[in-house]
Amino acid sequence: MNKLLILMDRIGPTTETLAEYVGRNLGTDSQLVLARFSDLLFELQVGKCNVWVDGTGIREFNLVYFRRVGHGFLSTAGTLALCLDNLGIKYFDTKFRDIGPAGDKFTALTKLGIGGISVPHTMYLWKKNISEHKGEILKRLGSPVIAKDYASQRNTKIFILKDTKDFEQLKSVKMEEREAQFLFQEFIDIDKEFRLLVMGDKVAVVHTKAVRDYTGFQVVDNTPSDNYVFIDPKEIPDQLKKLAVAAAKTLGVEVAGVDAAIEKKTGKSYILEDNRGPGFLHDPARSPELPELAKFFAKELRSPKWLK
Repeated sequence: MNKLLILMDRIGPTTETLAEYVGRNLGTDSQLVLARFSDLLFELQVGKCNVWVDGTGIREFNLVYFRRVGHGFLSTAGTLALCLDNLGIKYFDTKFRDIGPAGDKFTALTKLGIGGISVPHTMYLWKKNISEHKGEILKRLGSPVIAKDYASQRNTKIFILKDTKDFEQLKSVKMEEREAQFLFQEFIDIDKEFRLLVMGDKVAVVHTKAVRDYTGFQVVDNTPSDNYVFIDPKEIPDQLKKLAVAAAKTLGVEVAGVDAAIEKKTGKSYILEDNRGPGFLHDPARSPELPELAKFFAKELRSPKWLK
């Protein structure tokens, strides 16, 4: 049985009419399924991703059609296109794979994971679907689970979930006036965490980040936003620096703020986030960021070679 999936930002009478007509005319060996982008559940691991729609694996579909996306689901459509390319599933329109800077945090994380960069095992879904999928999330990611509001900034609205009751508590967290989405990630017992400022093909600046406090429901990041502790990039492992540069190159970002961590027991390095347009301390007496940025631009202005 051939299966066609049509995805919409919302479903109404005209959409149902379209789906009913197309479904009747696909032939007896084919089936049409109509769903919303907000029905999707994503899973990301290094080198691969998977997607479910209302409990059905995306691999069961021969063709996916993005009928109407809408601004609120543009990033989701772009991320889905990346996953469908990875899985070898045909979809229309292929222009969504070129989402570029319009993508969100999960789009960037998906590009990194599919590109072989070491990122945490991650699942992504809409807040309204948490109850339906909490058991599956715990099964796949283990316990505890880290939950991040995908739209939050500066490590705010990060939660640690130890059982199914915590998932229900997460549903009561107030968000902005939008349809909230969450990243759920495996818990990594962090030994050291850094922000690496990548410029071109090297790590130019590094500052340490404080140990996160996991004692409460909401994770607390005690890193001061106005008094970072900067260290010489030579003090961190070459492997971590190479990973940060590779992450920035994978996303096509020449000036990137890469959040990276080293796991306690294994010593394994992870990229937690890769930010385009990272924030700086704008006081050269306290931070090497602006001097390094000026040196980087001065060098590139005089270099005929284009960064690749």
